[in-house]
Amino acid sequence: MLRVNVHASYLAWVAVRSIPKGGPIITIGSVNGDRTPVLGNASYTLYKSALQGMARELAPDFRVRGITNNIVQPGLIHADDTPPTYR
Repeated sequence: MLRVNVHASYLAWVAVRSIPKGGPIITIGSVNGDRTPVLGNASYTLYKSALQGMARELAPDFRVRGITNNIVQPGLIHADDTPPTYR
């Protein structure tokens, strides 16, 4: 899971160094990168925290080439089938 969720994202960001100047990079993270409301969810939090850190640290490298680097971090969406413990 670490290879898929973190390593693959890192390799994608490294590949950006070979594309022309300008353009956006948008990564989908999660608010769980900052906090985990669910017991037993540490590995998911690890992946999302790693994505946050990479986005922050790589942003200055890309900025000088006119590339914006953003991470979208959606949170829990309440629905009819959301367990009562999350409401």
